[in-house]
Amino acid sequence: MTEQNEQNTRDRILAAAKEAFLDKGFSGATVRDICRRAEANVAAVNYYFGDKNGVYLAVLDEIFSESFSNHPMQQGTANNSLEQQLENYVRVFLERIFHENDDQDRDDRECRLIAQAITTPSPVLDMLVERYISPMSERLRSIISRLLGLSEDHSDVWLCAKSVAGQCMHYLYGQAVMHSLDPKEIEDQNINTIVNHIVRFSLAGVQQRREEIRS
Repeated sequence: MTEQNEQNTRDRILAAAKEAFLDKGFSGATVRDICRRAEANVAAVNYYFGDKNGVYLAVLDEIFSESFSNHPMQQGTANNSLEQQLENYVRVFLERIFHENDDQDRDDRECRLIAQAITTPSPVLDMLVERYISPMSERLRSIISRLLGLSEDHSDVWLCAKSVAGQCMHYLYGQAVMHSLDPKEIEDQNINTIVNHIVRFSLAGVQQRREEIRS
């Protein structure tokens, strides 16, 4: 088998696995179903990925790494205020969800697959948290801790960080419901408007909590 043929086989398996996991979830999808869709044999999955856990991780790894590469999180500098750093964080978070400015349209099903992966227990969840989610959480808590004047592991920092992240994640989980409630709002939504709202709303809450702590 040539190197090109091997790559084609691997790509077919990844594409088929993405469809299978979307249709049936991690627990419902089987290696045989993935191979049937990919027109490949079971040995090919074992060869390239080891097992179903391996192919599931490879599918998610590809989606996450592409999104993070297209929309990198800027590190704070002396020239950026904490408010600007928070705005950048929220903007990049939402760009990754909306695939803002990507070179080509990415299937909305990838968002569904990410949502499924981080809300459903699986053998690869811990690896996804370690590689992608934990660094984002640490970055956000670093900003919030300095805004509040508290340590990064303080409970108030965790609560505020979860609040900011939760507002962003709403646009990953809630698109269908939001469209049902207000189709026009979804059609007219602008990432700048959403970013500005989340940042203003969050900073107001953080400011209020900081004053309570100091009083």
